[in-house]
Amino acid sequence: PLMLNAAHNALEKQWSWQTHGKSPIALIHEHGALTENTVLINAFDTDFYDRERIRTARAKVSLSALTAIHDAHEFPIVTLLKQDINASLGTGCYGVSMLEEMRAAAYAAKLQTGLAHQFQAADAFYAATVAGGKALNAPLGQLEKGFAADMLIVDPSTLGPISYPVAHLIYTLQPQHVEMALAAGKVIYTNDQQQKERSRKLAATAQ
Repeated sequence: PLMLNAAHNALEKQWSWQTHGKSPIALIHEHGALTENTVLINAFDTDFYDRERIRTARAKVSLSALTAIHDAHEFPIVTLLKQDINASLGTGCYGVSMLEEMRAAAYAAKLQTGLAHQFQAADAFYAATVAGGKALNAPLGQLEKGFAADMLIVDPSTLGPISYPVAHLIYTLQPQHVEMALAAGKVIYTNDQQQKERSRKLAATAQ
């Protein structure tokens, strides 16, 4: 994929118009760099015509909710989705955790639209997983045959009573709740404290 930082803010857009007579997205499109292999990073400031260029080129957009909040931008993921653009989540400039990004995205999108039912927990989860794989044109983000086994293993009992699993995952899960992380099927992290606590509980139950 061709990763491009573009249409991040109004200042960039103003400079592009003054210098080239067109928006940053239009300029990228004119030079043939807007294709189905292009991922636009943190393209927060696009208008309808920019988004149509992105859609018809089948390009993708990856947004960081934490970056949008930090830089006081609107978080336009719902606007992009309504225009049939694959919009995924990334950690951006200030985020370090996709757990935090999903939570921030679920909140920021509601504030941007003013509608509580817009971009719910399941939408944030999809944007961080399936949409991310589609953005990279790679077998990632799904538990399917032929896809990389990238997983976080969590013990639900550590999260308390659960009514809606995905909502609970997005709004309450913290890094310390993760027992194990796998990348391409290989264990890259284990939470020793969680494992010790589980062993203690099992031992106590056996007694």
